[in-house]
Amino acid sequence: MIATIVIIVLAIILITSIVLIQTKPTEKYCDNTKTGIKMSLSEAKTIAENSECTGHLAKDGEPFCNQDIGWEFVLKVESSFPGGSECGGVCRIYLNKTAKVARMCFGDIPPCYQQIQSP
Repeated sequence: MIATIVIIVLAIILITSIVLIQTKPTEKYCDNTKTGIKMSLSEAKTIAENSECTGHLAKDGEPFCNQDIGWEFVLKVESSFPGGSECGGVCRIYLNKTAKVARMCFGDIPPCYQQIQSP
């Protein structure tokens, strides 16, 4: 009788432990293997939301860890130039906890916005 109760209690403890381990959320980290500096995804999101990236982050973009730079978040595609050229890009969250927008534009950019190259 006592042995049966002990076995049942141990089984309950084991099952509870397995459930807790499986449901525990895991934090994603981006780390530079050369410097050992790392940053959690939640910290990077907070920095992005309080930077020049605010209002430009795409809702469906998956953050990417660039081990040389830090976290990169996809930006919404926006029409930033006259004539409808579309610009997108990433919000870079550097491992030193700074943020910068890196834009990429597609389509015809009006000549007044293009860099003039000398012959």
